[in-house]
Amino acid sequence: MANSKAMDRSAKDTERKRLAAIVTANIRQCARDKWREKLSDAAIARRVKLAPNTLKYWERGTAAPRLDKLERVAKALGCHVWELVHPDLPGQQRIIRTYNAMAEVFRSSEAKL
Repeated sequence: MANSKAMDRSAKDTERKRLAAIVTANIRQCARDKWREKLSDAAIARRVKLAPNTLKYWERGTAAPRLDKLERVAKALGCHVWELVHPDLPGQQRIIRTYNAMAEVFRSSEAKL
């Protein structure tokens, strides 16, 4: 039973890291689109009012982006949160499912902290 819980936790951690990497890549792309230049992570963080290493922590899976921070970043970039989650989703249903899945993963990771 303990081994099963460890495998579940490992799978959730892997999924959280995968989703966080998607989010950071999409933040970088939205920042390039908005400011028409390639910026360092620290420069993006400064412009969207995050701590300098936040994007690196999110990308590595060391920390998970909270919904309130994603909303603040999206507002600063002039995009929607779902664009940070996955910018090229084909339909609204899929957007909602993905957004809800990510919110659940992030909520569960916050509960562990």
